[in-house]
Amino acid sequence: FDEAEFELVDIAFYGSQISSKASIDSDLDVLVEYKGTAREDTIFDVLAEQQMTLEGVRLDINPIKEEKSGTIVDYLKRCDDNWKEHINHRRRSR
Repeated sequence: FDEAEFELVDIAFYGSQISSKASIDSDLDVLVEYKGTAREDTIFDVLAEQQMTLEGVRLDINPIKEEKSGTIVDYLKRCDDNWKEHINHRRRSR
C-alpha cells in the first residue's frame, strides 16, 4: 500500500493477552488506526494472510479508520462497554 492508501495514525494492544485473562492459545489483539483510501476489510485480509506472530503468539490485527470505526480511543471504549455488558449479562443469567 502506498501512503495515499494507508498511513499509520496509531496502534494499541488490547484483549485477553493485555488484561491477563489469556488462555494458552489466545491471540494478541492489535488495533491499527490509519488514514487513507484503503478499505478496512482489504487491509484486514492482507494482514490476516501474513499469519504474523510475536514471540510465538498469533497476532489478530484489526485495522480501523476514524471515519468508519472511530479512533482507537472510541473503539476501545466500545470494546470495554461491550465487555462490561457481556459480564453483566452472564451475572444476570446465573
